[in-house]
Amino acid sequence: MDAGCHLFIEKPLSVSDDNLETLEATVSSRRKIGIVGYNFRFYRPLSILRTALQAGRIGTPQIAEFRVGQFLPDWRKGRSSHDTVSAQRALGGGALLELSHELDILRWTLGEAEYLVAIAGRVSDVTLDTEDVADLILTMRTGVRATIHLDFLQRKKERRWRVAGTKGAVEWCWDDHVLRISDENGGVETRALFDYGEGFSADEMYREEIAHFIDLIEGRCPDNRSPISEARRTLQLVSAARRSALTGQVVFL
Repeated sequence: MDAGCHLFIEKPLSVSDDNLETLEATVSSRRKIGIVGYNFRFYRPLSILRTALQAGRIGTPQIAEFRVGQFLPDWRKGRSSHDTVSAQRALGGGALLELSHELDILRWTLGEAEYLVAIAGRVSDVTLDTEDVADLILTMRTGVRATIHLDFLQRKKERRWRVAGTKGAVEWCWDDHVLRISDENGGVETRALFDYGEGFSADEMYREEIAHFIDLIEGRCPDNRSPISEARRTLQLVSAARRSALTGQVVFL
């Protein structure tokens, strides 16, 4: 930023909250673009899920569940997981930072949290000195009760989201990339809100993300979908979860 460049920053924005206000202020004062790589904000099923919630398709949201897990040694073949960033606290590793997509997804779809309690720790040898599993319970400002599970332990990759409301539920799973909605009759009939069919490629959301960054720089898009300010709030959730896990107390945000 001091060199006058626009910034595309890989997530997470940082390993702590230190100096982030200064970064935000500098981006604003120099009228530069700062975007953080929370790529699921460019994933079509998530955008449709967010729109469905805003449109009241399931009534008033009441509970939400977000789960993600994958065996860390499988992430980077041919290397010991201990040698990677993900396994070392000093390098910004740990499930809460590396898998913070789910915290960002929660905020992007359901707003800000009021308070949370978390349990997080190292229960295996896949990491060197940081948490390999974390569980959070959050109460959102809207009253929604949310749970988030993150782990580096599952041999079969799991990623799924579910939000239930007064008139039904909407859910998604990485296994088939289908977004489904059920009605208030108990989900007897479940309809697909979105289905990639056979055409899904993870590259799509990364291409969309980069195209959005270029559009912002060239003035073709007025609204930054993943600004530094948003990533900073997601990082504050990570910090709050770590404080709660350390102290055993509820943390208010």
